[in-house]
Amino acid sequence: MTAAKYAFISVAVAAGLYTALLALLTTSTFQSHAVYLHAIQMTWCKDLDVPKTFGFLKNQVTPFSIKTSDSIILVAPFVNVATLVATYRVAGTIPVLALLAKLLLLFNYL
Repeated sequence: MTAAKYAFISVAVAAGLYTALLALLTTSTFQSHAVYLHAIQMTWCKDLDVPKTFGFLKNQVTPFSIKTSDSIILVAPFVNVATLVATYRVAGTIPVLALLAKLLLLFNYL
């Protein structure tokens, strides 16, 4: 076979895969997976207890976890309000952040 035939076959396969992918994206199931990416876990081999891995500064957030009734552990970073006040000293935001801190203490996260 010649090089032109190999090139034609590879272009045809690539075009076929592209067409198949576009055809799958016309269905609502694949559209929701492409937009929200909820079926893809992107935290493999990453320690969720180290916030610096995800772009936070040292002591900027505190990781906490909630165990649900069906044995699933939800992990999220808690942003320290004092750190926000020290970082963003803009007039008018300090009373809002203090109120936010009081409201967060009302919820029972356990």
